Amino acid sequence: MVCNHEMIEAPHEYGLTFTEWHVLGSQGEHVWEEKKKRLYDEVISKSPIFDRSLHNRIDEIMEERSRKYDEMIRGITKDNPYGVKCPYCGSTNVKRISAFAKFGIFALGKNSKQWHCQKCDSDF
Repeated sequence: MVCNHEMIEAPHEYGLTFTEWHVLGSQGEHVWEEKKKRLYDEVISKSPIFDRSLHNRIDEIMEERSRKYDEMIRGITKDNPYGVKCPYCGSTNVKRISAFAKFGIFALGKNSKQWHCQKCDSDF
């Protein structure tokens, strides 16, 4: 849903049941596309709440929502490009510990750590 209006059930003559789809076989998709086009032409586009400018931007809006959803799920944002939070203080100001930093005389305890928190100075 793009417009924030309450969803309205489509009239039954524009639908296609699973049984009808199954009986139609390879023609099912074609019939479904025709019914969707009729629904749009005869009902949706004539509705007083239909916003044509919003409809014309539906792909752009859905793509942006999808991107934001993906960022939210993974925790990736411009401020947190890795999608990682410090388990101790919750900061997203972290950096990856380089392979070089994991070895050598000053690397004790860092061999199994992958991230360093810039806020609380802990490795995790």
